[in-house]
Amino acid sequence: MNSELFSKLKTDLDPFELVKEDMKTFSQDILEALYTGDPNIDDITQYYFKFPGKHFRPTILLLLSRALSPRSEFLSGSVERPQRVFAEVIEMMHCSSLVHDDVIDRAETRRGQVAVHKQVGNFKAVKGGNYLMGTASYHCTKLDDMRLMNLISEIMENLSKGELIQADAVSEDLETHIVSYCHKTYFKTASLIAHGCKGIGYYGGYPEECFNFGKHLGLAFQYVDDVLDFIGDQKLLGKPKLNDMREGLATGPVLFGEGNKILDIVKRKFSKSGDIELGVAAAEKQGIEKTRHLALLHLHAALDSLHFLDKNSFAYKALCSLASKIYNRVS
Repeated sequence: MNSELFSKLKTDLDPFELVKEDMKTFSQDILEALYTGDPNIDDITQYYFKFPGKHFRPTILLLLSRALSPRSEFLSGSVERPQRVFAEVIEMMHCSSLVHDDVIDRAETRRGQVAVHKQVGNFKAVKGGNYLMGTASYHCTKLDDMRLMNLISEIMENLSKGELIQADAVSEDLETHIVSYCHKTYFKTASLIAHGCKGIGYYGGYPEECFNFGKHLGLAFQYVDDVLDFIGDQKLLGKPKLNDMREGLATGPVLFGEGNKILDIVKRKFSKSGDIELGVAAAEKQGIEKTRHLALLHLHAALDSLHFLDKNSFAYKALCSLASKIYNRVS
């Protein structure tokens, strides 16, 4: 079933190549926006931008900007300044959340580098993450658009809510665990992408459709990430495999594993010897495949949100390439 659904997403286009020109100065523009001249601040806030990741979020927003361009040709169109600046804001907010996540999760590495809090300590890292979030908000004010300020306020509220849901993920029944997991996935990951896409939509039309596109794309992205925690290459991941269970977190591959048989190990957060092995066994039996299928359903839902685009257009195929790139990681 998955292979048949995936075949509908396949395209020869590479989304990262399509926005390569747009991305040439992207990280440098953010570094300049963050620069204070004080190494105590800059070393923390600029750290992850000096070791950029896949740039998945800005690629989504820049591709969507081009797809919504009033110009008929996708490649010859341009990204409007508000769209580009808002993409920078979203990436700053994302990196701020990474700094905070790494402190909470006691992570050793990020993007193949030593996590920033391991270099400067938890206190400075948290303050640096706060500063980064504040700078993102200030950067957004330059656009003088209250609609965008409302969006980033919602993102900040959602990120905090997601962390609180994750911290309080204790229940006596599996169904509640699964509901909490899905809510947490939206608030911590998909909300940022969804609201980012909505902001882009304000300048090209169809903001609600763009929100739904980003929401489903973001959910799929995280479900794929959760599968990769089990089957991915540690070097490519930039962090240890099975990291979530080691941190006591139950994700889709375990929760969708073997029904109530895994409830006990989830409730005790994989704290006993052998619990992680039981979690892996449950995931390999059916949980990984179910999570992979869930991601694929959300990718199709994301593309269904783009009803305003001609399915034969280059713009639609370019956005299809995003879905294809996401699922390719676990196909």
